[in-house]
Amino acid sequence: MRRNIAKSVRRGSLRARAISLTLGAGLVGAAAAAVPPPPPLPPKPPARKIQPPKQASVRKPSAAKAPKVGARIEFASKVYDFGRVAAGKEVRAEFVFTNTGTETLHIASVHPSCGCTTTGEWPRELAPGKSGKIPVVFNTKGYGGKVAKYISVVSSAVNEPLVSLKLTGEVWRPVTVLPAYAYFRWVAGVSSNATATVRIQNNTDVSMKILGVESPDGLFKAELREVKPGKVFEAVIRPARPFTKGSHYGALRLKTNLKEAPEVELRAYASVVDRVAVVPTRLLLSRGPLPRTIRRYVSVRANDKRPIRVVKAEVSGAPNVRTTIQEVVKGRMYRVALDFPKGFELKTGDQVAVKIRTDRKEAAELTVPVIQPSAAPPRLLKPPVASKPARKPSKP
Repeated sequence: MRRNIAKSVRRGSLRARAISLTLGAGLVGAAAAAVPPPPPLPPKPPARKIQPPKQASVRKPSAAKAPKVGARIEFASKVYDFGRVAAGKEVRAEFVFTNTGTETLHIASVHPSCGCTTTGEWPRELAPGKSGKIPVVFNTKGYGGKVAKYISVVSSAVNEPLVSLKLTGEVWRPVTVLPAYAYFRWVAGVSSNATATVRIQNNTDVSMKILGVESPDGLFKAELREVKPGKVFEAVIRPARPFTKGSHYGALRLKTNLKEAPEVELRAYASVVDRVAVVPTRLLLSRGPLPRTIRRYVSVRANDKRPIRVVKAEVSGAPNVRTTIQEVVKGRMYRVALDFPKGFELKTGDQVAVKIRTDRKEAAELTVPVIQPSAAPPRLLKPPVASKPARKPSKP
């Protein structure tokens, strides 16, 4: 009996618990149903493209137009192409221009860029509507390859007061000589059997023959040999006689069978120097008194194979000038630095020179005179001119 009662009590409690759980779940569900759902999130706005700030447009100043009134110059062509010519020939050209303005055109000057180009007569004045010519002659001697020469024209034109004309083309050399100069350098008193070789190239289709060699000045002579028959030759050049100290220029002329180059010139240069050279031979200062300390240099160089040493350097007649000896190339070259102080000035009759002593007998003492222009004479000022008193107007 008791057991049955306990079972029934247990069953009741279990039912009550189940009912309470059901009611709790229902209340929770109802409460959840009663709470409204959260509103949806607003959509993300599209990403905005950031554009760089617009720059304020700047008006470019328009080129000032030449006034229509006045003289105007117009060239039919500012460039003359002469094509291809053989070296040594003259190129002649004409630049035609017209005065398209309303007033007389005045040509002030016509200047070529170098001495190889010359101009003929041109009209100095040109009335409106009239045309003129500027003749030009270009001497191609000594030129090779592409060249360009310029001619400047200065006038009273309002549109182009300065015009640059161009002469261009190619100078063809039927025969080339390389190097252009045969160069020699000797030391005075030292014997030398030096020679120089130049190469002669025939650029034409005709087989070249050298008919003879001339030496107008008699300074140099040459021995010729044919490297490639009719095309390539070599000339071995040597001095024809002893040279004195200084510079010597000479030439040899080859006679050929070519119509384009009946004569080919071989040029030679010889320089004969002292065993010991001093540079400069005179030291020039600016006008005194010097505004500040100025440094000048004198170089001493041994041109032969014997070494040299500068023992002492001083400035005679100017003990306040400081000297410094510098060895540039060991046993070969020295440089003497001279510091002339502020206020240095040579008086009339002063004998000032740089004295350099070396260990060589033939150059025991080298002398370089110091030269300074005298002070400029004072400028004479004209007395002021007294202005005349203004006249009083006469009474009527």
